[in-house]
Amino acid sequence: MPDPTADPAEMSARQMLLRVGGFAAVLLAGVFVVGTVFREPLSSAGDALVTAAGLPGLAALVVACDPLPGLGFQPGLLLGTAAAVPAWALFLITAASSSASSAAGWFLGHHGKNNDVLRRFLHTTGALGAVSKWGARAVALASVTPLPYGLATVAAGLTGLPFRVFFVASLARWVKIALSLLAIQAGWNLGG
Repeated sequence: MPDPTADPAEMSARQMLLRVGGFAAVLLAGVFVVGTVFREPLSSAGDALVTAAGLPGLAALVVACDPLPGLGFQPGLLLGTAAAVPAWALFLITAASSSASSAAGWFLGHHGKNNDVLRRFLHTTGALGAVSKWGARAVALASVTPLPYGLATVAAGLTGLPFRVFFVASLARWVKIALSLLAIQAGWNLGG
């Protein structure tokens, strides 16, 4: 069994796939439970958000939540699914919003290079070390695993990873968004 505290840079491809698969299974089960227990309030909240703000409202939710560990883009996918937003539109708006949030994280790190508090925080979390050592590979890994992706985006800017290299690596996030959308919609449909 893989060590859950293992350094992500030292994990084998098999261990990474097991983590991603485990994450997808937990997400599907979690959405099944939440979709069963809280179906009406989630449907109401999703409908209210989409009615009041449309897809830009979902985009704003993803931009705000994506860099936060424990939240990410999933609340946007869940509310969009609950509001019956077509899957293709939900994927595109979430992917574009996540990319915008990622770019904002990079710019925060890039402009915070001289901020000792930010540097110490990123060092303490391990994000600075991982990105310093592995560069774009650390960003790509964090974008598809349950690792704190928002911290990796800030660390990428802080370490001077070129934006174009960072941006290409961050597009791996779209794979996680697609798989999460499939898991959320499957869990939602099973719960209904």
